[in-house]
Amino acid sequence: MEWATIFYYADETKLLPVDRFMKNRMEQFRDFHNIPTTHQSFKSKYHIAKNRINKDNNYPIDKLELILPFLEKNYSKAVTLIDRDINFLLSEKDEYQ
Repeated sequence: MEWATIFYYADETKLLPVDRFMKNRMEQFRDFHNIPTTHQSFKSKYHIAKNRINKDNNYPIDKLELILPFLEKNYSKAVTLIDRDINFLLSEKDEYQ
């Protein structure tokens, strides 16, 4: 799930090689990072992560914080987006407690 989430942030901030097809961007990302999974599994996890971040607002904050150092090192322009999402999820969490 972490790789799919990293892909989500890298893709959202347009940091991946340009290709109009998401399948190709996913394959290039998986190949570049040597992620041993099928396209279908990766795609499924990507959609779960995207929905938990944007729709359900229940992605585990600690999991986002775990991938933050990797994003800082490899996809630094995505850090602003993940910071914004962490702050939003924290505010949602506080609102419901």
